[in-house]
Amino acid sequence: MSALTILSGNPFASLAAEGANTAFVMTTGGPEENKILKDIYFGRRLEIRRKRISDEAQLALTNYQTALLTHNAPQLAMSEMVLSELIGPEKIAMVLEHDPVNDTVLAAPIEFAKKDTK
Repeated sequence: MSALTILSGNPFASLAAEGANTAFVMTTGGPEENKILKDIYFGRRLEIRRKRISDEAQLALTNYQTALLTHNAPQLAMSEMVLSELIGPEKIAMVLEHDPVNDTVLAAPIEFAKKDTK
């Protein structure tokens, strides 16, 4: 199509070929350079997300262990709620290797500071 655009003596044929070429490129997902960059960025986003979730889980488990060692009931309750949100209430007993100390873990959702949009 690009060759027809350049070599065509007729301006209408050249314009039609360029339009067909543009339509083909757009229906296949854009230029190849853009597709490669999207794949690279997507892979990088997945890696960053995996690392963030891993760090959050590690921090939550560290806080849970600290709460157990210091016998800090409020920190223990909050740690169990955070872990429950991260891994799901059905798997909390498996991760902690025993049932949670708090019954509010399964019932109390975590609501972080929400700003009023008034």
